[in-house]
Amino acid sequence: MITASGKQFVARISSPNSSLLSIDRGAEHHNCSVAAPLGIGPAVVGYSPADHVLVVDWIEGHTLEDA
Repeated sequence: MITASGKQFVARISSPNSSLLSIDRGAEHHNCSVAAPLGIGPAVVGYSPADHVLVVDWIEGHTLEDA
């Protein structure tokens, strides 16, 4: 987590070998870009495909429990 100017962000960093784990930051960037305006995902703050870095807003959450 990164804190800057009073806001919190998450930097999602992967290596070029992350494809072995099926990590696709390009797809994640696209999905966040679509989900954020709908209010169901974090807003994209920055994306650098060459550096394999995606920065998104931090969303406070809670753990769900069995009903």
